[in-house]
Amino acid sequence: MTGLAIPPSADAILERLGPALLGIWSNDDIRIGGGSALAARWHHRRSTDIRLCVAQDLLRRSGEDARTLAVEAGARMRQTNA
Repeated sequence: MTGLAIPPSADAILERLGPALLGIWSNDDIRIGGGSALAARWHHRRSTDIRLCVAQDLLRRSGEDARTLAVEAGARMRQTNA
């Protein structure tokens, strides 16, 4: 399925994290899942977060880069929300 509109709150998060994520994985490696995907499909609720899925072998190969990205992204999000 393509061409779905991600809920605005989730899209804002993806806009901030996108460049860093694409430094580790390609656009085709990342999938949107969870409530954000459901909200994009059925517009049944407001989504305020985003769940991104990456194949386990890609996550293992990216290793420390992914862990560092997660820590840095969390710190940036806390600063933005402070």
